[in-house]
Amino acid sequence: MRGRRIIFIFRNRGIAFKLGLSMTCCCALIFLVIFLAYYDQTRDIMTKSVEDGAMNQLTSTVNRIESVLRPVMKVPENAASVLEQRVITKEAILEYAQFIVKNNPEIIGTTIAYAPDYKTAPFAVHFYRDGKQVRISDVSNSHDPYTTKEWFAVPMRTGNPVWSEPYMEKSLGNKLMATYSVPFYRMSADRRSRDLAGVVTADISLEWLRDIVSSIRFLKTGYGALISKNGTYVTHPNKKLIMAETMFTMAEKTGNPELRELGKRMQSGKTDYLRMTTMYGKVSWVYYAPIPANEWVLGIAFPEDEILADANRLSLIILALCIVGFGALLTAVIFTARSITRPLSTMTNAIKEIAEGNIYAELPQAGTRDEVGVLTTSFGLMQESIKQYVSDLALAVAAKQRIESELNIASEIQMGGLQKVFPPFPGRTDFDIYATLKSAREVGGDFYDFFLAGEKTLCFVIGDSSGKGVPAALHMAAAKTLVRALADSAADASGNIEPASILGSVNRELSRDNATSMFVTMIFGALNTSTGEIRYVNAGHNYPFIIRENGCADVLATKSEIVAGAIEDYEYTTHSITLNNNDAIFLYTDGVTEAMNCKEELFGMENLAQGLTEAGNGSAEETIGVIIDKVTIFSGAEPQSDDITMLMIRYKG
Repeated sequence: MRGRRIIFIFRNRGIAFKLGLSMTCCCALIFLVIFLAYYDQTRDIMTKSVEDGAMNQLTSTVNRIESVLRPVMKVPENAASVLEQRVITKEAILEYAQFIVKNNPEIIGTTIAYAPDYKTAPFAVHFYRDGKQVRISDVSNSHDPYTTKEWFAVPMRTGNPVWSEPYMEKSLGNKLMATYSVPFYRMSADRRSRDLAGVVTADISLEWLRDIVSSIRFLKTGYGALISKNGTYVTHPNKKLIMAETMFTMAEKTGNPELRELGKRMQSGKTDYLRMTTMYGKVSWVYYAPIPANEWVLGIAFPEDEILADANRLSLIILALCIVGFGALLTAVIFTARSITRPLSTMTNAIKEIAEGNIYAELPQAGTRDEVGVLTTSFGLMQESIKQYVSDLALAVAAKQRIESELNIASEIQMGGLQKVFPPFPGRTDFDIYATLKSAREVGGDFYDFFLAGEKTLCFVIGDSSGKGVPAALHMAAAKTLVRALADSAADASGNIEPASILGSVNRELSRDNATSMFVTMIFGALNTSTGEIRYVNAGHNYPFIIRENGCADVLATKSEIVAGAIEDYEYTTHSITLNNNDAIFLYTDGVTEAMNCKEELFGMENLAQGLTEAGNGSAEETIGVIIDKVTIFSGAEPQSDDITMLMIRYKG
């Protein structure tokens, strides 16, 4: 209801308002499309720029870390190579280990440990830096066996170099440390295989790593974090997490499945990114890349809203400028439209008077030759035409009313000539008869009639005159009158008549001086009410139906002869059929079978036979009522194109 009210108000506004609003809406739509396209492009450019920046910083930081770790890794790898190539005495091993620590300041300690079952030198020694001094520790004499330590057990079990998980070294003041362990081999006695002999390690401090990762600054609040291969936080802005939590334990504590998913993806060893809600509840982007040297993962996280901050600010400025521009455009359009439409206002008032019925209202003078002037001149001509049209219309309406009156009178006369009171013979119980006629126009060419010729003869006729309207009605009246008059004069004392003779006389009268070549189809018959015999003639009419007592309807398809009024000397043939008790004859015109629906399908003989069967053993009036209902339902809203006439006689015996 509210939407209709808005439409109604809009329709009643002036051209200036409509023109201004339409143009402004079109411009607004164009600017909106441009603005959205600009915003979309700006967002993509900003996002791509941020992505490139994040990946560049990530790659740069990974390379810095690699540049430190790779030289450290070379030291124990070279040492393992030396230990594999020749047998070294215990004194030489101690001297070599001390040499490693002294000459590699980035290495805090190194351990050379042999497997306990190795035959030549089963011992483990650890050299470490204590200030400016290098001290030695005999690990093999420890109460805690070194063979169970991660730095020894993992490379001995796998045969591969390995970085340990980060750990806090209490002896060095809780320094964050990591150990790189490299296994070394010795040839077996039979020289056929290489056996794991021990492990050489390098211990480094990760304080420099903290400094590198902590120096990462991206956008306004973006930060870097380093995760071990097991998901432990090695560096993070929240110092409470370092070496105390993993990504998976924090996912459980915060109920954040996205954090768990991030941890799994970071452990896959791929460089990628993920949009997620961080443990602090902010939607952020996390870019991550593995450190090839030790399989740790470096990540950079930054809030999503910071990516588009500049794009949003520029978009708001452009949007404000567009709104101001729309206001100025609307003002200019309304001003221009009013200057154009002002001459139309006077014309509108005059035309409104004419529309209200004052066709003699004075129109303004056409002062210009533009569109408004042409419109004024055109309306002047139209006004004169309306005056002439009103005068002609008054005469036409009077003539039409006179014709309609005459047609109504003709229709009343036509229908008055038909038997409409049923039952027509109240005292007769030996037959049941009913008939109906529905014209397609005020008057039509269909007709029916029935009458008694003596006590035992019931005459009946149904016909359809060619053409439509008044000519068909006049022709029909002539045919109907001839049938009744000739039948009455031809009946003998007992009421017996010869249908062929009567129809032949009717045909001759209709054919004589038939300048219009009109004709009529009809069935004329006589029912002997004592025997049930029907003697009839079919002059080009639709085949009737015989309805037996069991309700079965069959077409009475005897020879159909030439229509009446076509050939003057034509001789007709009488046919006969005998009805049993409760049998009936059903006659109709083509208006029934040729009734049409919206799909231009005809009602047809099949539907008519089905309707008669459905009516069963009902009375004549009930049966015709069933057929009328079926034709009405079939036709629907389609107008009636032809007269519909039906007549039915049920023989009672």
